[in-house]
Amino acid sequence: MVEAGQRSGARHTARLAGKLGRPVLALPGPVSSTTSAGCHQLIQDGTARLVTSVDDVIAVINEGDDVDTEPETAVPADEASRH
Repeated sequence: MVEAGQRSGARHTARLAGKLGRPVLALPGPVSSTTSAGCHQLIQDGTARLVTSVDDVIAVINEGDDVDTEPETAVPADEASRH
C-alpha cells in the first residue's frame, strides 16, 4: 500500500488480506500527511511490512513462505463489509 487514510478502504482491505494470510506491505509517507496515516498505523501495529525499496518487495515475493498456510477464520465477502 502506498497511501491510505486512517479510515480508508485501502486500509480495511489490507487488514482483511493480512487476516487471510496474505503478505501486506506498506510504504511510509510524510508524517504530516493524512493520506499516510493508514500506512503508518499498519506498519506500527505489525499488519504490514515496511517497504523502503524495491528490494523489500522482491524479498517478499522470493520468500514465498510469507503467505500463511493457516489464516485466521475467513469471513465471507458479504459479512466482511459489515465488520
